[in-house]
Amino acid sequence: MLLLPISLATALATSACASPSGSTAAPGAGSASAAAIIEASNLPKTIPAPLPDDPMAVTIHRLSNGMTVYISTDREKPRFSAYLPVRTGSRNDPSTSTGLAHYLEHMLFKGTDELGTTDMAAERPHIEEIERLYMELRAAEDDAARQETLTKIDRATQESSKFSIPNELSRLYAQMGIDGLNAYTWLDETVYIADVPSNRLEAWAAVEVERFSDPVFRLFYPELEAVYEEKNISLDSPYRRVNEAMMKSMFPGHPYGTQPTIGLVEHLKTPAYQDMVDYFQDWYGPNNMAIVLAGDIDAETAIPVLEASFGRLPVRKLGTAAPAEVTPMSSRVERVIEAEGETSIVLAWQTVPAKHEDRAALEVLDMLVDNGSSGLLNIALTTTQKVARAGSSPTFVKEAGWWRLSATAKEGQTPEELETLLLGVIDDLKRGSFSDDDLEAVKLADELQFQLELEYPGARVSKMTDAFIQGWDWPDMVASRARLQAVTREDVLRVARQYVGDAYAAVKRIPGSPELPKIEKPTISPVALDPSRKSGFSQRILGMEATPIEPKWLVEGEAFERAEAPSGVLLTAHNERNKLFLVSYRFDVGSWRSPGLCFALDLAQRSGTATKSNESIKKTLSKIGVDISVSCSDHATTVSVSGIDDKMEQGLALVQEWLGQVVIEDEALENAKNTKIGIRNDNLESPRFLGWALTSFGRRGGESAFLHQLSNVGLKKLTRGDVEALSRGLFSYRREVRYFGPRARAEVEPLLLTSEGLGATERREPNRYRRVERPTIYFLHRDVAKSSVSITVPRPPGEEVERASAEVWSSYLSGGMGGLIFQEVREARGLAYSAYAFVSTGSYADDEWFLGGSLGTQGDKTVDALTLMLELLLEHRFDTNTVSVAKAAMEEEFRTGRISPRRIPRKVSSWERAGLSGDPRPARRERTKSLSVDELQAWSDAVVKGDTAPVITVLGNRETVDLEALAAIGEVIEVKPEDLVSW
Repeated sequence: MLLLPISLATALATSACASPSGSTAAPGAGSASAAAIIEASNLPKTIPAPLPDDPMAVTIHRLSNGMTVYISTDREKPRFSAYLPVRTGSRNDPSTSTGLAHYLEHMLFKGTDELGTTDMAAERPHIEEIERLYMELRAAEDDAARQETLTKIDRATQESSKFSIPNELSRLYAQMGIDGLNAYTWLDETVYIADVPSNRLEAWAAVEVERFSDPVFRLFYPELEAVYEEKNISLDSPYRRVNEAMMKSMFPGHPYGTQPTIGLVEHLKTPAYQDMVDYFQDWYGPNNMAIVLAGDIDAETAIPVLEASFGRLPVRKLGTAAPAEVTPMSSRVERVIEAEGETSIVLAWQTVPAKHEDRAALEVLDMLVDNGSSGLLNIALTTTQKVARAGSSPTFVKEAGWWRLSATAKEGQTPEELETLLLGVIDDLKRGSFSDDDLEAVKLADELQFQLELEYPGARVSKMTDAFIQGWDWPDMVASRARLQAVTREDVLRVARQYVGDAYAAVKRIPGSPELPKIEKPTISPVALDPSRKSGFSQRILGMEATPIEPKWLVEGEAFERAEAPSGVLLTAHNERNKLFLVSYRFDVGSWRSPGLCFALDLAQRSGTATKSNESIKKTLSKIGVDISVSCSDHATTVSVSGIDDKMEQGLALVQEWLGQVVIEDEALENAKNTKIGIRNDNLESPRFLGWALTSFGRRGGESAFLHQLSNVGLKKLTRGDVEALSRGLFSYRREVRYFGPRARAEVEPLLLTSEGLGATERREPNRYRRVERPTIYFLHRDVAKSSVSITVPRPPGEEVERASAEVWSSYLSGGMGGLIFQEVREARGLAYSAYAFVSTGSYADDEWFLGGSLGTQGDKTVDALTLMLELLLEHRFDTNTVSVAKAAMEEEFRTGRISPRRIPRKVSSWERAGLSGDPRPARRERTKSLSVDELQAWSDAVVKGDTAPVITVLGNRETVDLEALAAIGEVIEVKPEDLVSW
């Protein structure tokens, strides 16, 4: 018999294990019928000790109620990633309640009969009334009856909210240092996520078992608005609409194709409360769930705690999935999506389910087609600039699989031309236009990617979660890597001919303004929030003992080393895990001071030298397991070289030869110019791009980076000599070099620094932001369902001592779901799906700071959401309770947060650019601990009551955004796309 730990027993003493309202508890784990239910639940085999060939060293355990536990130990930091996957998703939505699994995911953050309420006995009658009213809503025969019922629901929600504590789960977790609280829903899965300090295992387990024991679907009505907003995001996203059309084409008779995860508009308008209760009862049994842990955790410690907590969840007879078959496609199926912006096409073929024996060969096939540099698609279409962009990706789920091939047009290209080009790549594939070296290179790249993923607990839990959802026994999952390495040329050719045939989905994206479904704004009365409310359950959890974890700072000579020479600065950190290296050269030069540099470097990566073709360079890199990437922005350029350590010298020499001796062909140059101009023209129709440009214009005015790019005229004037000189000159600049790998600093220093003096680059001018005397709103009209809003309040450069105030301010307002903005804007009023605020403190000590805010909201709610956001940013009075939560969260981050060794050189680099010497976190921690509410209020007041008013940008639809009401907030200045760029 496993004994309940004393601290856990205290926390759970009064915790109920009832099922949701209206359902009946399933038999307990000790009954004969429970054993039969567990036996029929298709659970993976347990593994008490790691398999000898498993680099993740996974163990798998079973609790007495059938709940499966996966554990992978990694002691790098005193935290563990925790996933709670449920083997159900939108595939199991009722056909008349699509989006239900996703909506339920949202509701399982609302609390229980003990968490999130001050008095469940008083609240319950109102919850039951809301449940009854939603049944009435479904039966409403006309709009008048529907509106009358919605009014009653709103009234009952108000009564219920008198006892509710919105997002107490998030606030509770923040105070214990549990962060990353989130969840996602997809076809076959719903997964709940958290990142937990290793000293909070018992508290986390106690909260989660309460969460899934007796959830209460409070604040159901305001949360509907958040789901509406997500639907608006999908309606405004051409990518999501193309993907939905692709799925409908491939799976017209299966829920994968007919039931989008967010749901259909007609179902979102009339949500089914009882359907959600039934869905929870059908699928959220412990015998259909798992606990997946990776990090500073082990089975000996965890299993007794998990059995004592999660083991109390009652075994549940599971629901029966609606019968559905994947019908093989028999011909090409075409769909057309209209959207502003680029022209593109997606081709997709049905393949195989996740556990099919042909999966490995299909994965290798995909890598041979598109590995980002030397795949058939890359060589044929992107390197040669026959299209603007192209790519491929495979997907494997429980009941099906598909392979997706896509291309984006250059200016003037049609979807039909793109399709012909993509099918030409398929023909090359089937003819076997790849070598044995190509085959071995993609296998090597896959192995290196796996080694990299082992460094991150999040990647580990993701792999274990996939195994549980897809039904893998872990030995088969481990063996899948060997199966991939064993794939032969003949295997690839066979699956290419078998699965990539004439029957496929073709989704064309063409320019246009589609008629999108409208989701009307319901009337939702604000829910009153009281930060002082705490449930008794929450206070018991916070009272549980936890051995404090001491912080660990970065000390030069221990965590990293530094060297300097005429050629630049070197920062190194040691890789003790594997034989991988990463070298990054950072140059303080970009397109601002060197117009055309970014264009030149992009073209250089598609070109060769006098003695080596681009294809031969990329194939050499693939063969030796080295990757080269170039990132160029307005003020900095970074060249990164990574891969197997014993190939580092070869990779470093090759990148400098490549960029330093590049030869540009005239035809390639003209193609690149035309492609760049075509992409720019598409961007001027893209709401997403225009949103970025508008925000930058609002903040920086004429100093916006989008207004300091080479014009189309200037681009056309570039010659071969200009472009070659820009690329060849890069390594003549003094640079900062960052190294992470298994070698000591003394060994790599001669390779990465030289005694040769190099050209210095002038430091960029400090960032300055637009100043206005009264609130000013820059409005850009687009045909969108969702408005994108940004707010900027500039302030002078701050001192290092002020960073603690800035961080507490950001945490207070936007510290996850418990932050003030999420609470007030989304939870209490349902005014936006995304809403957050932050303080930008600049990269350099003399950069100006600014308070920033962001909103994503329905067009007809733009004015209300913006008005509230400004009030919260500019007029809010800080309260002691919420400030205490924010400071507690930051204290736990100081204690348990660790900078990954791979990221240490980059982090130290950022500190040095900000003028700091050494790790600033110890001083920030002490300042945070001593910061009072009055001091925080005074700091905030000094910013928002300074010499400048807020600058606001709104990208929205003038048919839904009330411009007259917007003008009451500030001066409205309408802009056009061409005002935002320098092209």
